[in-house]
Amino acid sequence: MASIGYSMGPITGGSKVIDLGGSYAFGFTLASNSITRKVYAISAIALGQHEGWTAQILDPPVVSLPAQGSARVIVQVTSTNTGDQVDPPRCEVVLSAVDISQPPQPVSQARLMLMALKAPPTPDPRVHVVLKDPGGINNRFASGVQPATLPVGFDIFVTEPGNYTVTAQLRDPAGWAIQNIYGSPFQVNAGSTTPHFVAVGPLTHNAAARETDLYLTVAGGPGISAQYAMPIIP
Repeated sequence: MASIGYSMGPITGGSKVIDLGGSYAFGFTLASNSITRKVYAISAIALGQHEGWTAQILDPPVVSLPAQGSARVIVQVTSTNTGDQVDPPRCEVVLSAVDISQPPQPVSQARLMLMALKAPPTPDPRVHVVLKDPGGINNRFASGVQPATLPVGFDIFVTEPGNYTVTAQLRDPAGWAIQNIYGSPFQVNAGSTTPHFVAVGPLTHNAAARETDLYLTVAGGPGISAQYAMPIIP
């Protein structure tokens, strides 16, 4: 049997909430407890209070794990366009992993409760990442950005004092290049509530680039290593 844990939060826009109709990337870790290699079929559904919520797995739907191995699974969730602050639309995202090796094994599941117009849950509440500057362009894709010639800027909120670094990578890097990271490393003083600005890029691409996710890892301080994701399009 495998275990599934919520391990990567979404990067939100300036509103810091799940916008109506917004698209966000949530990361989970699938870990095998077996002493032999196992093959798992992965699926995700969005059980929304209102119509319009969707959940799509961005990784291959079948995962082969070695003994005690693990893999990251990214689920892109799009929220409903229906709802308001009085009655914020809710959704439960259910990620399932079925061991399709022989003999059949029980289904492993992870459930994540979301609410539009509210901040999404994060794996580490001490760190939040907010999109500050989409790179000098106007064309926004839900909670993601369409890359331009300027770096993409983020506000990094950290509640614990210490020294931190930010690293960046792409879910599918084919055709993409991250030119630089500005503003990392940085220091957070005790009691500070001021975000630290970090710029990533420019994010350049060629004809081979496809829609992907930008992953940011904020590490440092008292054992913090928090990961966040944001969809981007060529």
